[in-house]
Amino acid sequence: MTSSGVELNPYYTLEYPDFVHVLAITTDQKVVLTRQYRHGFGAPVIELPGGMTEADDTSILATGLRELSEETGFTAEDAVAMPPLSVDPAKFRNRLHLVLAYNATQSRAPKPDVAEDIDVILASVSHCLDMVRLGCFINAAHIGMLIMGLERAGLLTIEA
Repeated sequence: MTSSGVELNPYYTLEYPDFVHVLAITTDQKVVLTRQYRHGFGAPVIELPGGMTEADDTSILATGLRELSEETGFTAEDAVAMPPLSVDPAKFRNRLHLVLAYNATQSRAPKPDVAEDIDVILASVSHCLDMVRLGCFINAAHIGMLIMGLERAGLLTIEA
């Protein structure tokens, strides 16, 4: 039922756990990215590191930093959660969270899940923006999170 009382019948929504992705910026201003095979797309894609929240996660920050460490081996002591987004508010009930992590350093080898085949990529901000322009990022939500995070970090100026 809508807020004005109109019944939508039938109407289906999809329920998934929240997702948390990380825009990790290294001490030398590189962005930590992953290249990972995505079965729905049928090919490897370039993304921000991240994954689904788990029942025992204590916070969005903890989830994001755990996923960053597992997938890339990078850690960051200075991190902030950005406002949550929706992938598609007409169909999905879950939220998409972005953690902005500053001064990321690689402290160990990545330990991805057994089903994850992940390559770690370090890219300058200008290279990230070139990849967006060239269509190397195919996940629109990741493009939005990348732009939001770079602007928040002061590495991208968006003019009106």
